[in-house]
Amino acid sequence: MDPYLLVNALCLLLCALPFLGIIFWFKRRQSRAYEEARAAIGKAKLLLEEPTALWVGIDANGNQSVRGNGILLLTDEDLYFRQLLPQAEIRITRSDIVRIERPDLTKGTGQGRLICAVYLDPDGSEQREAWMVEEHAQWVDALQPS
Repeated sequence: MDPYLLVNALCLLLCALPFLGIIFWFKRRQSRAYEEARAAIGKAKLLLEEPTALWVGIDANGNQSVRGNGILLLTDEDLYFRQLLPQAEIRITRSDIVRIERPDLTKGTGQGRLICAVYLDPDGSEQREAWMVEEHAQWVDALQPS
């Protein structure tokens, strides 16, 4: 066997190991976050779930900023988001949701997948949280205020 081939194969393997470790760690973190999210909703009836939701922050001027990936769960009581890193959570009571919007903030990328829940916080002012989800139509239908 050619020694250069062996050295090149060994170098490639050593370069790939950190990336494989990161992928393994991330998948494990995602699995743990999913279990934590399911535990957080307790015995509430789960209606929809998006294990790869992207949380998009929207400020008062309509500007957006990516906040992070996580798990989005819709129950009969709450809309719950569990962010992977850094660990954070958002819980919006469904009765506080006043409308669902479809902001056109993506400038063509991911368009049609962004949903925005407008809800009232405890002091009565409107707040917005938005996520990119795969099954957009299902989420919009399920989130409509009753």
